[in-house]
Amino acid sequence: MSESSQKRLIRQKRRELVSAVRSWVRSQKDLWQRVPYLALQADGRSGHLDKFAHAYYHGYWLLDASINNGYYCVSVDLANGELIDPNKPTQKASDDSILVLVADIDALDAAKVVAYLEQALTEPTGRWYDEKEKRAWRESVLKETGLLPLYVRTQHYEPNWGAEL
Repeated sequence: MSESSQKRLIRQKRRELVSAVRSWVRSQKDLWQRVPYLALQADGRSGHLDKFAHAYYHGYWLLDASINNGYYCVSVDLANGELIDPNKPTQKASDDSILVLVADIDALDAAKVVAYLEQALTEPTGRWYDEKEKRAWRESVLKETGLLPLYVRTQHYEPNWGAEL
């Protein structure tokens, strides 16, 4: 096989791999839709995580494995399981960014994310927090966002990194 034939084959396999990853993540839509609600229930027990807030306020799961030079390069759209560019949520994530995620494929496993959140929400609220205040805070976020146990996107999100959530 010539060098150019080998390159063509590698490019073809690369496209197939990216397509398979996108398809697998989308196939987990039912699990991804559970993430925002679970993230809200888990948040604020021992602190607050931007990653969780991004899920319940905006409907995107930031993938730590995609961080490059301090920026997220891929998020999961929790409404449909699409891999998107978190800086331009209407655009799909680049193939190159998805290939990086293959090294940490568990980051794309919605069942593992849901299990992580379910475990986190069993943690007791830190003694420095008032449990009643945290419950009231969660209720206010539910009212503000209209969040349901299965996520449905109700508004377009335009990133404004650095601004308050």
